[in-house]
Amino acid sequence: MRSRELQQYLASITGRPLSEIDQRCRPLRDISRTSEDQRLKISTGPRGQSAPHMEIAEGMFHFLTLVSRRPADALDVAQSLFSNCRLIRHPDHPGLSEAFRGEARLLASFMVVAMNKGYETAGFKIRSFELQEDGQAAWMTFDRRSLTNVRFLFSSSDELQHLSEEDSDRLFRSIDSISAGNRFVIGADHLRSVGKRILLERPLAEATSDDDLVVATSELFDVAAIAER
Repeated sequence: MRSRELQQYLASITGRPLSEIDQRCRPLRDISRTSEDQRLKISTGPRGQSAPHMEIAEGMFHFLTLVSRRPADALDVAQSLFSNCRLIRHPDHPGLSEAFRGEARLLASFMVVAMNKGYETAGFKIRSFELQEDGQAAWMTFDRRSLTNVRFLFSSSDELQHLSEEDSDRLFRSIDSISAGNRFVIGADHLRSVGKRILLERPLAEATSDDDLVVATSELFDVAAIAER
């Protein structure tokens, strides 16, 4: 799947003009050169049918460019969500939220996993993401075994990521009322659809069936540890 094809898909599911989607995604061509975050590499090359195919993380970043209110802010907000937005301790399910360590606490890690089947072995069914337009907060709704419609909170604030148990509980209870701005909501079905196409259309890809569409995620989380929670 190429960038232009994904932009057309994003225009179709959001109802936004293709010209706006293009304006939001255009800075991605220079991101590998300008970004300080070395985890994000955007493929560059010819355009049209000779354009390079995307990897999963690149596809996910295209979704993030839709979050900001103004197209001019799309890249800054997307980079904040990608690099800085991390999981906050859940007051009702602390064992579950704290099972994620290091890079696995990043919102971006959860979104990448939602684009393939990486968490299914741990009993997760991700339903949707809500992303605040300034890139400072995000929410993920998911089911886990007998738990339904659980919401994980993510924040780009270093201060909020290191709160005491009492303060994190207070924050979680009030975040919906104190958070400002609109939210971009994306269902996991849309993410999974794009992820599947990216994996199937990669040149020389080994994956040829649905059962094979699993990106290696062992570096992002410990499935065994999470499954015990």
